[in-house]
Amino acid sequence: MSSPTPISIQKQMAKGLIAQRDIMEQEIAIIASRLTAAGAAGINGSLLDAEGFPRSDVDVSGVRADRQQLIMRTNDHAALTQRIDQALVEIHAHGSSAHSSGALRLTPMNSGSVEKEAPPKPYAVIDELAEGSPAEAAGLLLGDLMCSFGGVKFIPDEPTTAALCLVTEVLAANEGLPVETIIQRNWDIMTLTLTPQKW
Repeated sequence: MSSPTPISIQKQMAKGLIAQRDIMEQEIAIIASRLTAAGAAGINGSLLDAEGFPRSDVDVSGVRADRQQLIMRTNDHAALTQRIDQALVEIHAHGSSAHSSGALRLTPMNSGSVEKEAPPKPYAVIDELAEGSPAEAAGLLLGDLMCSFGGVKFIPDEPTTAALCLVTEVLAANEGLPVETIIQRNWDIMTLTLTPQKW
């Protein structure tokens, strides 16, 4: 058995880093959705009541811990993305060298051979679903990953909370109107229609 080549090792490392980032993004989405759930304190909302005392309607220590975790995970995500970018640059540089020596052949694709656009990247997870809610009526299930809602997709180089803020705006602006919702369920991409309603 031949030993792994440097390029194969680099590719394995890059895949491992990408897998780590995917897990981290799901963790960020879970924390953000917990902070922005109905009745929650939000990502930046005050934890004090009108009289200046800690709010009794939320778990203040839990919210603080979640906010701290969100900041840490977001910073870790940025650092990990930089490592992935560097690894991909090294892989492509090695690939170009291999191509010139005949070890690798690259064939440009014409427009007719380009594959369909990849589905949007998930940016939130459904971790709470009220019975009889518009979300349940639309067919959403616990554990579904939100890929697009009313055209709101993952925003590169921005925390996932940026997309969640836009989702809130879409909900408010489309009450009673059907909104296209793209989710990932297990490994399947599904398109549902959710109609925001007061309930």
